[in-house]
Amino acid sequence: MKKYVLLTAILSVTLFSNIKAQDKYITKTGHVWIHSKTPVKEIEAHNRQVTSILDVKTGDMIVSAFLIDFKFDNQLVEEHFNENYVESAKFPKVKFKAKVADIASIDFTKNGTYKRIVEGVMEMHGKFVNIKKEGTAVVKDGKIKATAYFTVTAEQFAIIIPEIVKDKIQKDVEVNVEFTYLPYTK
Repeated sequence: MKKYVLLTAILSVTLFSNIKAQDKYITKTGHVWIHSKTPVKEIEAHNRQVTSILDVKTGDMIVSAFLIDFKFDNQLVEEHFNENYVESAKFPKVKFKAKVADIASIDFTKNGTYKRIVEGVMEMHGKFVNIKKEGTAVVKDGKIKATAYFTVTAEQFAIIIPEIVKDKIQKDVEVNVEFTYLPYTK
């Protein structure tokens, strides 16, 4: 009888931990790129090392990226971005903690395309900014491809742009997000 109770307890713990793990999807190669264009200059940077976890039961989503991993075409612009603007040595990460609205209505076991509001707080440069935008999730063959687009300003994050280059940088910086989530496995 003791063996039966022990075996049942072990199987229950294993079963419930697997169910919980199946609720979570992860990417460590998410792609975020920023874009700014003025008549004087066009700036674009890509980061393909963004980590994100999505809980498909609760809608909780966490995104984290090192600012130094944003790569620019122009090395001097990249240096200014890291040293003078976002101060990546002092504030190394950008984080986004959010919730996907009405996630319970998505059947992640079937292929389909879904638009949902994502709302949360982005932390960068020591500041916290509320973000609320529509995103798209495409479920296909057990993967979730999530995309979104929104804008932010340097001012929202207390990033000071020197007067000499203010005309070269667009006030609203476009942020594009593309993640391919896979089921989380231990």
